[in-house]
Amino acid sequence: MVLHRLRQEGNDGLVAGMAFVDAMWRDIEPRLKIAGAQMSQKTDGLYYLNNHFNSAVVAYDEALLVNDDKAMAHALWLNVFDGRDCDPRNLELLLAYTRKQTSKERVPYTKAQKEHVHHRLKTLTLPS
Repeated sequence: MVLHRLRQEGNDGLVAGMAFVDAMWRDIEPRLKIAGAQMSQKTDGLYYLNNHFNSAVVAYDEALLVNDDKAMAHALWLNVFDGRDCDPRNLELLLAYTRKQTSKERVPYTKAQKEHVHHRLKTLTLPS
């Protein structure tokens, strides 16, 4: 959902989205080393995470583009609750929160805020 929101900001949003995804993958690699995974386990794990990430992006984008609560509830159920039984009230609460956070009525960033975020992204350093 963050990537969907960033894409609405034009080229700066695309750059920020790519930096976001790159930072996520750079963060995963050392965590696998800490976990002590063997090379074949790392490869399988990264393959699974990549597929899961791409599926989540598609599911959320579809729900946001068609502005459909049913599609969003399904995407949340699959990605947050892993498609397992859950209390429907929890899913409804998460859906309401998501709807509020992705609402088009949210106040957009000012130019100064955008510049600050862009500057922070350019100077972002991650632990190696």
